[in-house]
Amino acid sequence: MGRLVPRYYGKNDILTSFEEKAETPYWSLWDGTALIWANTKTDDMEESIKMLEDELDRCIEHNYDRPVTLILHPKKEKAYNKKSDTNAVLICMCLDKQAYSQTQQNNQIANYNLYNELNAVKSELNALKNAQLVDEDDEDEEEEESFIGSVKTLLNEPVIAGLINKFLQPGTPVNNLAGIENNNINDILNVLFSKGVTIDHLNKLSQMPESQIKMLLTML
Repeated sequence: MGRLVPRYYGKNDILTSFEEKAETPYWSLWDGTALIWANTKTDDMEESIKMLEDELDRCIEHNYDRPVTLILHPKKEKAYNKKSDTNAVLICMCLDKQAYSQTQQNNQIANYNLYNELNAVKSELNALKNAQLVDEDDEDEEEEESFIGSVKTLLNEPVIAGLINKFLQPGTPVNNLAGIENNNINDILNVLFSKGVTIDHLNKLSQMPESQIKMLLTML
């Protein structure tokens, strides 16, 4: 199924369309296959419209920027589903066009900031790596076990956990990294190094395949 394209934007447009098209006061509101709310209580049209308006207000209050489907039903049921009889199906956006555009712009800015933050961390780690000599010949099984333990400790650090989770879920707006009141890279690195994490640990973690990173995340 393709992406839903809203035809009705904003509370006023949705309510006007409902009043024009509704033959009965019965409706259900959906986000994909998830039911948001429905009128299964009242037979009064004015009360039904008020119920719908209140639900749209909640969506607007929470800046709900996903398309929703408003289904108009010919009769009242105890519970509506996607197989229920319908009179009309309206693809809507609770936010008006201006508010929706502003939300999309804010999300793009947040994602751009996250991209820059990850690049800054990578650059800082590479600079520190180049300043430290790493002797690969001294590694043995005991050191490998120590490394796994250090990785577990590292993954439990809220900063790294936050970065990895956001990196594995692209498109999620980020306001701040968990556990750090500001996003100063040097402060973050100092906290990690004070707890025994080394540049070698971070470098090995960055070179691990995505599948192993996901496996380590299950340890959190």
